Amino acid sequence: MKKFLLFLFFAISIPALIQAQCTTTQSTSCRCKDATQTDCDLLPDIEIGHPPFYDLGANFGVIEFSQTGNGADNGRLKVTVSTPNTGFGPLELRATNVFVCGTDTFYGTAPSICPDGISYPRIMLNQRIYHKSSATTTMQFYDRPAGTMTYHPTHSHMHVDNWGNYTLRTKDPLEPNPLLWPIIGTGTKLAFCVEDYGTCADYPDHCLDSAGNSLNTSANFPNYGLGGGGYNCSSTVQGISSGYVDVYWTSLDGMWINIPPGICNGDYWIVCEVDPNQNFEEEYENNNVYAAPFTLTKQTLNPATQPVTINVANSNLDLCMGQTVDLTANTGVSGVTYHWSNGDTTQTATISTSGTYTVDVTNSCGTGTSLPVTINVHTPPAAPVTTDDTIPAPGNAVLAASGNGTINWYDQQTGGTLVGTGSLFSTPFLNSSTTYWAEDQDVYPGPQYHIGPLDNTIGSGGYFNGNQYLIFDAFNSFTLHTVNVYAQTAGAVTITMSNSSGATLQTANVNVSVGLNTLTLDFPVTPGTGYQLTRTSGNSFFRNNPGSALPYPYVLSNLASITGSSAGANYYYFFYDWVLKLPDAVCSGPRSAANAVIDITQNLPDVNSLRSLSVFPNPAKNLATVSFNMNSSADARLEIIDALGQVVYGKNLSSPTGKFTENISLLNYNKGLYQVHLVTSGKTYSKKLIVE
Repeated sequence: MKKFLLFLFFAISIPALIQAQCTTTQSTSCRCKDATQTDCDLLPDIEIGHPPFYDLGANFGVIEFSQTGNGADNGRLKVTVSTPNTGFGPLELRATNVFVCGTDTFYGTAPSICPDGISYPRIMLNQRIYHKSSATTTMQFYDRPAGTMTYHPTHSHMHVDNWGNYTLRTKDPLEPNPLLWPIIGTGTKLAFCVEDYGTCADYPDHCLDSAGNSLNTSANFPNYGLGGGGYNCSSTVQGISSGYVDVYWTSLDGMWINIPPGICNGDYWIVCEVDPNQNFEEEYENNNVYAAPFTLTKQTLNPATQPVTINVANSNLDLCMGQTVDLTANTGVSGVTYHWSNGDTTQTATISTSGTYTVDVTNSCGTGTSLPVTINVHTPPAAPVTTDDTIPAPGNAVLAASGNGTINWYDQQTGGTLVGTGSLFSTPFLNSSTTYWAEDQDVYPGPQYHIGPLDNTIGSGGYFNGNQYLIFDAFNSFTLHTVNVYAQTAGAVTITMSNSSGATLQTANVNVSVGLNTLTLDFPVTPGTGYQLTRTSGNSFFRNNPGSALPYPYVLSNLASITGSSAGANYYYFFYDWVLKLPDAVCSGPRSAANAVIDITQNLPDVNSLRSLSVFPNPAKNLATVSFNMNSSADARLEIIDALGQVVYGKNLSSPTGKFTENISLLNYNKGLYQVHLVTSGKTYSKKLIVE
């Protein structure tokens, strides 16, 4: 950008009126600052251009960024600053062959990198002062130390160190010196290149004399163009000729002031200072500072203008009776007072009852109210109804329990080990009577929310096979459950979630078909900023590029925000209609005992009759057959008892041979455990029947 504009300005603005005999080699026509003198140093006079924030179209004056949603520009105030030379001589800076790394000095040839392995050598600079002598027409000069410059490999040229300081301040009406006003934010600028970027005529009103009059023509500069008008990004010589201007745009590295979090919107002053260390000798040292008013309007951590988010511990919006959850006001600012809707006055409120909660946050900027958070507290289920089982010898018993949710079986009344799940529990082989405990458990599914565009109709676009990504922040924990994508071809694809540094956190390998696909990811996400979501392998997915900025951020209050894409606000990559899921609430009630009893007395009356009692198939679905044998003709009564002790089937039987077979329809029976009772000759024999 800078090189392009430089070429343009030189093409149209190289002055035709440079004094032919006032050059860096001939001093005949050069004038001294004091017109009565003929022997003098021709010094530069570097100022902050007026106005200090030059606007060449959109976004080249001052750009204010809010504290969030702007990536690397969070909390930055970008400025464009010019530095005209209104003096009688040029500012000419020349590199020496002396190099400095910390406390180490090198002569002749610099190392490619300093001994610390991180920093680059700084080159000692000299300022060349041109001198008009009454004794000769040849321009004289001498060199003096003038700070350092550093090679920057990103730009492949030299930067003059400590070129300028930029600060945001509050004005002290009793203090005339802006450098003594209270500082809000700071920035330091290395010179991109100290060069002849244009003339004072190219930038009206940037060049002023000591009385504040504009110097917009060559006639305003007796030694106009002294220096040659051609200083550029040389590694050995840089400078600004008399009557020329150097400009540093907002697009250049370092052209910003950092605004600390918690700064209120309001009226401030931007104070710019060139040559803050006074490395350069100039005509005047009292015109290197300029202050201009500026109003902040985008500081998002101002609770008076932006909603305050609430962090919900583990994102548990659904609780069981007796549980609590911590709600924390997430302000990121100091000097804050809190007032919760339940009366708490701390940053964190501990909640144990159902309700909708908000918090008022107050600081010096004003008072803001959070978005609401609704907590649901659920009543645990009642203790289940259990059915014991008695077996006539060591073996496996079948215990039963009924409830409204999921039945879990434990080996202890509290705590213990989970040994089974379901309404029926078949015990391990038992040699003695044993008690187990059943617990009813209700599950309340966590809420699900949608974020992002519902589909790809947000503007023009097409299929893309690169690894660009969406950027998002998480205000609370959640599970990224599903996303929608549009695939150009069918096949396998890998979806990756990374942190702000690009380190992979989660991956999912999925298969897609042509067109719209809903992909189940179930990526766990914890609070953080700058997460990246992309496809890292596989076929092309659709992305939007409407040619203008999309309405970033896509915000889901208190939960998440899709803040942008890796290619900027004009693109939306791949993933539509995100579904975010919060945790389920799992509530368990009190436990009920169920006894597995071994009663060997059942074997004593009539072993043969007991052993002959058969129920098959078992478990059964639609039909069960009961059979048994007696020693002679006999009468018997057959009954089926449900888990509540109710007789659901009863029939009197008679057989002249003592052999009995009875088919029983189970079509109207509920699933569960039943007892088959055979009563004959004053004795009762039992078998279990499981209906599936």
